Amino acid sequence: MRIWIVNPYAILPSEPWREDRAQVLSRYLIQDNHSVVVWTNNIIHRSKQTRSEDVKFYKFQDNLRYNVITSYRYKRHISLQRVLSEITFGFGFLIRAFKEEKPTLIIVTEPSIFYFHGVLLFRIIRKCKLIIDILDIWPEAFEPLVKSRKIPFLKIGLFCLYRCRRRIFQKADGIVSVTKEYTRLAKSIAPSKLLETVYLGFNDYKKDTKIQTVRGIKKNKKFWIIYSGTLGANYDFKSILDCAFLLQRTTFSFEILIIGDGEQKKWIISDIEKRGIQCVSMLNSMPIKELNEYYKKADLALNPYKKGSRISFPLKTFDYINFEIPIINSLKGEISTFIKDNNIGVNYESENVQSLFLEIKSLLENEINLVALKENIKKIRSSLTYQSQYIKYKTFIDEIINVKQYR
Repeated sequence: MRIWIVNPYAILPSEPWREDRAQVLSRYLIQDNHSVVVWTNNIIHRSKQTRSEDVKFYKFQDNLRYNVITSYRYKRHISLQRVLSEITFGFGFLIRAFKEEKPTLIIVTEPSIFYFHGVLLFRIIRKCKLIIDILDIWPEAFEPLVKSRKIPFLKIGLFCLYRCRRRIFQKADGIVSVTKEYTRLAKSIAPSKLLETVYLGFNDYKKDTKIQTVRGIKKNKKFWIIYSGTLGANYDFKSILDCAFLLQRTTFSFEILIIGDGEQKKWIISDIEKRGIQCVSMLNSMPIKELNEYYKKADLALNPYKKGSRISFPLKTFDYINFEIPIINSLKGEISTFIKDNNIGVNYESENVQSLFLEIKSLLENEINLVALKENIKKIRSSLTYQSQYIKYKTFIDEIINVKQYR
């Protein structure tokens, strides 16, 4: 069976990042002898750099190919340029799609509001099955901006975004979500659709013989507290640095590692130098195999989001669980409940330095409790591996294909 995965932010297998949803799903589909084409952007979302012209048709192996669409370049996560990039991606997809052999199924990554027009028109003409895969939710993310500006035009725009998403969901044959919270949202919008929850999951590092060893990276500190990911505006690094400033006055032996790149990086480095915070180390983004070695040596891990964030279950959380690192989390919703119910970490109040300080202090003071949290992670980690999660995705695809009605 021929399957297309459409995600303008999919990364290429040759790029040194953690496997994304498209890569993992492709691998499991190929194992079942399906042929997969992944449609992605020529802009690398992490760095905003443009991919080489040589990868417009990137054939990774016999049954897996990447079609790279040239789109409008953008420099910021939240910008009109990014909207234009997705719109041009949709048109670029449409032009190239008709030159390809018709797929049996198209899997579209949501949010897709600004590029779905291309997929929809192709699907109407060629009549193939459609699955929406919800990785994130967008209209809700714009609500704080609309409420703060109190401009009627923005409210109308937000209303239109919600209407567009409703239409997208209702056009699908089935909907997959990366969290149960998103699945409930999909059910409220399109209750008649087939639904499934498939967490992002992780590749069990204990069975991965390719993980490299980076020697001599851990200094003579008792505890490592790690954050790895984008240093974007949505993350509460101010509270982390304020907390580090307080903690370094204590007698605890620890180090906070911040690994990544992004728009807050210059400010973070400047604040560290300005206040003389010696317990925080900054590291650049690194290949996943090297990052895994840091995870193996970490004692605590941070999920430090600002108030109002709509992230439901961050990707980095699965890395933390994979390496059995107790989590310090500020998000509300599904991930907060998951951490509490399984007792695999602690939740603190977002942007509250005292709350973060007390939670970290409590964990540093009680090593027995820290060991107990790690043991609890061991009990649940097998249920979140790729193998456990993506078998559900393959079963769901078979179910969708076997439904004869074209919607």
